Amino acid sequence: MNVIAALILGLLIGFLIEWGVDWLFWRKKNDALAEELEETKAQLVMPSIDESQFQNQIATLKATSNQLESSNADLQGQVSSLETERSDLLAALSLARTENQEMKSQMDAQLASLKDDLQEIYGVGPVIETKLNEAGIFKFRQLAELDPDEFRDILGPDTERPVNEERIIALAGLAAHATEDVRGEDLQVIRGVGPVIAGLLNQAGIYTFAELGSLSQEQLEVILGEYIEHLADEADIIHQARLLAGMDTGAQEFENQIAGLETEKADLLAVIADLRAENEALASRMETQTAQLKDDLQEIYGVGPVIEGKLNEAGIYKFRQLADLDPDEFRNILGPDTERAVNEEKIISLAGLAAHATEDVRGEDLQAINGIGPVIAGLLNQAGVYTYADLGGLSQEQLEVILGEYIEHLTDEADIIQQARGLAGLDS
Repeated sequence: MNVIAALILGLLIGFLIEWGVDWLFWRKKNDALAEELEETKAQLVMPSIDESQFQNQIATLKATSNQLESSNADLQGQVSSLETERSDLLAALSLARTENQEMKSQMDAQLASLKDDLQEIYGVGPVIETKLNEAGIFKFRQLAELDPDEFRDILGPDTERPVNEERIIALAGLAAHATEDVRGEDLQVIRGVGPVIAGLLNQAGIYTFAELGSLSQEQLEVILGEYIEHLADEADIIHQARLLAGMDTGAQEFENQIAGLETEKADLLAVIADLRAENEALASRMETQTAQLKDDLQEIYGVGPVIEGKLNEAGIYKFRQLADLDPDEFRNILGPDTERAVNEEKIISLAGLAAHATEDVRGEDLQAINGIGPVIAGLLNQAGVYTYADLGGLSQEQLEVILGEYIEHLTDEADIIQQARGLAGLDS
């Protein structure tokens, strides 16, 4: 009990001491604040001001306020105008992005339509084609011009090859001969003239049917050298060329038309570049690759600049696309006012011949055999005959069944089979 009383007494004494200290401290502080208040009141006593001067100051302040309000209204108008311009720019930007995406889609579609199918070359599968495409190789000619070491570097050590690089490059060279444009006319249309012989004639300056038709047999033998043995009948080759000499499609007119189209395309690309910097590189790339990849449809007899233009507008750039058209579809593309040198069926048929020459072979180039052209080679491929050994293993009767009415285009079926056996090494 004494402990509790002592505790309470201690608390009371402590409270009293604290109260005394606080009272002394706050009393001094209140006195100081009172003195500061008196000094402030003295400072706040306003001196006498002239009323007219005071009115002038008020008028000046009002004028300044009016000017500020006017300036504020102008600024608000400028802000509104800028907001409108900003909305217009955003709309233009959205439109530009949409057009850019459409152009990219168009380019992708054209590239898919125009590039060569490298997988048609024996030994090139999806993996190898992808590696070639990543290295910028899209055409047979680009692959044919690769050095074997360059090809190995592109494929890398881990890529499997069913055949060696040299064989793939050699097959690409055969395919490239068929896809390259000629300066004049396609001499391979002549029965018995394959890509090698056509190349030798071109090297000698022979590009048209008329130029070939004007040669003598002796001159033809000098030009072809050892390859003359691949011709079944030199006189027949020259005779065919003379018959076709009247079918000139006008090479110079074609070149002038292409030059005009390239100039127009360059102007269009320049306008696009001025409007959208991003589209400049895209359009330039599309122009370069399109010029490189598309087939020259004017090489087909009956297709001139006007018809080619209408076909391109309809998305037809390759011989195969034209060959796959239905005659009625072809007529709808051309319209009733387009003049034709020959009927649609004939143009489609000729396109089929050209397409056979541009399509790759799965095995060996049967057109290397004297007397086999692209149509007969295509019929053999359809029957599963892809190599010299396949052809050399046929009998004459089997060959006649496969070719049907086209057997009449062969001078000697037995000689064809014998050549195939020789190339396959079956007679050795």
